[in-house]
Amino acid sequence: MLQRLLYAALLLILFFGLALVIGCSGGGGGGNGNGGIVATEFGSLKGYAASGAYVYKGIPYAAPPVGDLRWRAPQDLTPWTGVRDATKSANMCTQQIYSRQWVPTTPATSASSYTGNEDCLYLDVYTPQTTTTPLPVFVWIHGGANNFGSAQSYDGTTLAVRENMIVVVIQYRLTALGFLSSSALGAGKDIFDASGNYGTLDQIKALTWVQNNIAAFGGDPTKVTVGGQSAGGAATVNMIMSPLTTGLFRYAAPISPAQSFTAPEDSLSNAMIDWLLQDDGTVTSGDWAAAATQRGTMSTSAIQLYLRGKSAVKILEACIEANYHLNPAGGETMPFHNPYMDGNVVPATDWVTTIGTGSYQHVPLLIGNVEYEEKPFMPLYGPPIKAGLGIPSSTTYDWSYLESAVLASPPTLTLAQVLGTAPVGTPGDQDIYDTVGHLSSRMWKATYTDATADALMSNSPSNTIYAYLFQWDGGGDPALADFKFIIGAGHAMDVPFWFGQYDVDTFGYSFTTTNRQGRVLLMNAMMDYLGTFVYTGNPNKAGSSLTTWPKWSVSTPNLQTLNATTTSLALGTAQYELTVASVSAEEATWESGYDGYGAVLAILLSIL
Repeated sequence: MLQRLLYAALLLILFFGLALVIGCSGGGGGGNGNGGIVATEFGSLKGYAASGAYVYKGIPYAAPPVGDLRWRAPQDLTPWTGVRDATKSANMCTQQIYSRQWVPTTPATSASSYTGNEDCLYLDVYTPQTTTTPLPVFVWIHGGANNFGSAQSYDGTTLAVRENMIVVVIQYRLTALGFLSSSALGAGKDIFDASGNYGTLDQIKALTWVQNNIAAFGGDPTKVTVGGQSAGGAATVNMIMSPLTTGLFRYAAPISPAQSFTAPEDSLSNAMIDWLLQDDGTVTSGDWAAAATQRGTMSTSAIQLYLRGKSAVKILEACIEANYHLNPAGGETMPFHNPYMDGNVVPATDWVTTIGTGSYQHVPLLIGNVEYEEKPFMPLYGPPIKAGLGIPSSTTYDWSYLESAVLASPPTLTLAQVLGTAPVGTPGDQDIYDTVGHLSSRMWKATYTDATADALMSNSPSNTIYAYLFQWDGGGDPALADFKFIIGAGHAMDVPFWFGQYDVDTFGYSFTTTNRQGRVLLMNAMMDYLGTFVYTGNPNKAGSSLTTWPKWSVSTPNLQTLNATTTSLALGTAQYELTVASVSAEEATWESGYDGYGAVLAILLSIL
């Protein structure tokens, strides 16, 4: 049972903070028309026209981080001559391939499990076709647990045109190529090269590029807002906390931020070296002790050369296998890569503690959550929860069948076949699933959003924060009753709404003809709120018919609720704040109603 608990925990670590990979319209292809030639500090670019916007894709903002530049802070580009084609998406950063449901598609040891390229420090720019300049700028940091995602997964056209602003979507190094603590790699390097926070430094480098070049696209470098979702939301908060970002943006929009904090340490990087020494035959395969001994004979310069001599895919495979060696109960999975609290790129303390010092960027925020952050992850925990935790069960099917069978098209099982017929409120699968999803999502909000907002307002009462709760779970379409229960307003469900991706459904389940009218109205409203915030630091536009979005304060924790019926908007306001203590009390009350299973449920909730 303990092994399965650890497996469930590691699944969470892998998938916690994941983000949507949106299939964007026109991603990667050439455009129609002429986007004009734009002269940047490194050379000229030619984009294309599309749907009222000019689009420039695959713009390099730093030198390729390959060879000697692997595991170093991003460096300036070498200028190019002539006009660079900017009509096609750039390489995504090297990463494991995941399904739409965030599951690796093939075994970690298969070469076909990986995609992308180390040469990946690029961004895309979307600017409306207008003569009005300069325009405010919204810079988006994609999510994906710092393990996957890319700029080509987002289309900023609709948002840019509707809100008359420039949208920039950036890429940054991922996995162990972007986040790796190693004393050996840092030996003899400066504090930034030694930080382990290469992906975070990439994000800062991209914001610096925007400052130096966005005017050429008609943008105003003094009016930049940075935002992102999930791992990108956490990165947005890290931009606020970093001592390196002064003057790079004026507003911030962290969406569903969630971040664990990691102290610099060598266990993963050392285990990676040890696995590579076995893999290439330097020592006998399976002899971890001999590998560690061999590593101990290598100088720091030899280790640097050795690691930089391996392919990017081999580094990712080594990371997975090293993680498996360190955490065998978790299986062969990619660990979630947190930034390291190095004290130079990222503060040496967590967000709330850092805010208490006053040493952060004091900027207005738009911040919030979806109502059921955790529910999309819960089917991933299916086997260990049903088979290993001893939770009362009325069926033989585990939670993984909820997506693979109940939400399949056509479905092969019913919700009752997987979760039984005992209703919510009665000890059994349905109540466990629904209540754990509810309470763990409330804990996410309490830990990351509310605690951060309260700390910021307590430290700087004159600042402005606008908080929200996204509640759209199908718009009331009765055909989506199972979807509403299983996923609902789950993690990443809001991203197409912020971008105006009218027909791009996060998981492919919830956008129907029946709910299209209402969800399009909600998308337009959310874009209008966001666009007005990018312009003014306040989501409320003078003369708008939208519900007035109130400010958050410690004494009055106002939330804007974002929802729609099948045919109309259902916006509103609410006043409530969640704390870790208050949600923990809710959990304790619920657990006490499960005689003989309270301790198990407490462990489950602590995992989630």
